[in-house]
Amino acid sequence: MRRVTEICCSIMNPISTMSLQTLDISEHERLRELYHTEILDTPSESDFDDIVRLTAQTFNMPVALITFVDSDRVWVKASVDTPICEAKRNEAVCHYTIAQEEVLEVPDLREDTRFRHLSQLQAVSAYRYYAGAPLATSRGYKIGSLCVLDKKPRHLTHDQKAALQVLARHVISLIELRVRNREMAQLSEMQNKIISIIGHDIRNPLASFRVMLDLLDDKSKDFDEEEAAEMNDLLRKQMDSTLDLLNNLVQWGKLHVRLNKSAPDSVDMHKLVNRVMRPLEFSVTLKGNKFINDIPEETYLLADEQALEFVLRNLLTNANKFTDKGNITVAHQFADNQHLLSVRDTGTGMDEQQIKQVLYENGNYYTIGTNAEKGSGLGLSLVREFLSKINSSLAIQSTVGEGTTVSFNIYN
Repeated sequence: MRRVTEICCSIMNPISTMSLQTLDISEHERLRELYHTEILDTPSESDFDDIVRLTAQTFNMPVALITFVDSDRVWVKASVDTPICEAKRNEAVCHYTIAQEEVLEVPDLREDTRFRHLSQLQAVSAYRYYAGAPLATSRGYKIGSLCVLDKKPRHLTHDQKAALQVLARHVISLIELRVRNREMAQLSEMQNKIISIIGHDIRNPLASFRVMLDLLDDKSKDFDEEEAAEMNDLLRKQMDSTLDLLNNLVQWGKLHVRLNKSAPDSVDMHKLVNRVMRPLEFSVTLKGNKFINDIPEETYLLADEQALEFVLRNLLTNANKFTDKGNITVAHQFADNQHLLSVRDTGTGMDEQQIKQVLYENGNYYTIGTNAEKGSGLGLSLVREFLSKINSSLAIQSTVGEGTTVSFNIYN
C-alpha cells in the first residue's frame, strides 16, 4: 500500500509551481479547517470504506482512496483492498489535486511530462492512471481528495468525472456531519453547565441580595456606621461577581454565532488592549494595581476581534483578582508565523495542582481572590473553548508568591 499511496501522491516537477504558490496563500487557513474536522489518524469507519468500494466499482478501478493532506504528509482514511497508511506530502499528486477546482486526471503517469521523470514510478507496480477529485468543505477549503488508480492508461468521460465529484461531496458531507454532531454535543454540554451555573451562582447571590436588603430595611435593626459599610461592601462584591458572570454568559452566546460565521478581522492589538483595560481601571486602582500595555502601536493580527476582547478581558480580570499593589502587563511576540499574546501579573502565583485545575476544569474550579473576590470558574472555561475553535490554547507559567504569566498563540 505504501507504494500505491506514493503513486497516488507522487510529486510533480516545476510546471506546477504557479498552482502551488496559489495554494500556499491560504495554507494556514486550509490546515485549520482540516484540523477542525478531527479526522486525521482516526480508525477506519464503514461509511468511508463503503464510499471507496463504491468508487472502485463504479469506475472499474483496482484502487480507490480517500486521502487528507496534512502539513507534511498525505494520510489515507480509507482504501480498497490495501492497508491504510500515509506518504510524504512532498511526494504527493494529492498535493497538486487540492490546488484544482475540478477533477485532476493523469491519463498515463509515465507519459505525462510532469511525472515521467520520477524514478519511483519505475520501481513500483504498473499503475499508470490517476484521477482525483478535491475534497472541498462548505467554506471552500480543499482538505484532501477522493482518487482512483488503474494499471493501464485511460480516460474518464465528462459524466464519470461529474460522478467522482458527487462522491467527493458525499465524503465531505459525512465529515461535516461528524463536526456538527460533535459541536452540538459540546454545545449541549456547555448549555447544561450554564443552566447549572445560573441555578446556583446567580440565583444564590440574588437570594443573598434580598436577605441583606431586607436587613437594611428592617427598622428594628440598629446598624452602626461600620456595620452598614461592611454590608454595603458585601453587596458590592456580590453584585460585581454576578454581573461579571452575566456578561460572560451574554458574550458567550454572541461569540458562538460570530465564530461560526464571520471572517477574521485585522486587529490593532495595542488599541484593542487599551479598550479592554479602560473599563477595568477602576477595579484595578482599588487594589493598588497598575495596567501596562506593552504591545507596540500598530501591531496587527488576523483574528475575531470580539473573541480576542473576550479572552483578554477575562485574563485581565483574573490577574487583577489575584494581585495586590502590583503590575499586570499585556505583551506580544511574533515568531514562526504566529503571534504570542501574554498577560503577566505579580500576584500570588499558582502551584502545579492549581495550574492543572485552571487548564482542565470546566467551570467547576475557582479560588477566592486576594480581596475575597468570588467567581464561578466559567470565564476561563469559555476562554479555553473559544481558543480551541482557532486551534489555540492557554499556557501558564507561575511561581507561588511571585506571579503568573498566561499566554496563547494566534497563527497568521
